[in-house]
Amino acid sequence: MEMMGIEIGRVEGLTMDPQQQKAVVEIKIRNGIRIYDDAIASIKTEGLIGDEYLSIDPGGAGALLKPGGSIIETQPPVDLIDLIGKSAFGEVKTKDSKQ
Repeated sequence: MEMMGIEIGRVEGLTMDPQQQKAVVEIKIRNGIRIYDDAIASIKTEGLIGDEYLSIDPGGAGALLKPGGSIIETQPPVDLIDLIGKSAFGEVKTKDSKQ
């Protein structure tokens, strides 16, 4: 797990919340790392086809996240293979496209 390109901890567990139909990720963060309750978690990929990792944008407008707290805001991962395939076969639309 990284924040601003620096490793800050690791993923401890992955489960599913059946009531809310959401993934729950338990993470362990090194002491001294400040993350706020408005932080954003996202899955990133190292390079074009590298390993995936959890990236945390620490936030800063809210209160400090306490042990056992939750990061609610997330960003979906980018499917690079799908994006490359669409680009190669002309399916990616740009702002200037009139399709």
